[in-house]
Amino acid sequence: MRKGLLFGLVFLTLLPSCATAPRTYAFERSLPYGHPHSDVWAAVVEIATTQLPVSTIHADEGVGTITTLEHPPSSDRHHDCGSGGINSVYSEHLAAVSLVVRETDAGGTSVTVNTHFSAVRSTRGFSSRASSGLRVTCNSTGALEEGIHRRVREILEQQG
Repeated sequence: MRKGLLFGLVFLTLLPSCATAPRTYAFERSLPYGHPHSDVWAAVVEIATTQLPVSTIHADEGVGTITTLEHPPSSDRHHDCGSGGINSVYSEHLAAVSLVVRETDAGGTSVTVNTHFSAVRSTRGFSSRASSGLRVTCNSTGALEEGIHRRVREILEQQG
């Protein structure tokens, strides 16, 4: 009986140690486009207003910004929260996006895609219900940023 109790205590002590931090991914947030600012801005506005829950759009003298409301990400591929361990679960995933379109000195335009991801990490005990959780920051995998840049290029190519 004592051996079983000792084994159980050791197992419960080691259980949380299975958690891993989210990976860090290398990707380009900002890319240059050899197109006029007005064309690139129009492409980014089109993408944002058709695919994201836009909060604000602001343009002023060669710099435009678009920010979104926090929203559920369209794919789990967009972020990495790490592993909470065997007894943890992630829920209530949220994403926020900020797009910055800026004229460059060389006459082109750059687009920067900034993202913020988070989720609620809860710990499951011996019951099937999870405890109240803690909102944690997750790392971007770069998939959302790359998708937005790819779509900007496609729109600009269609324009000629």
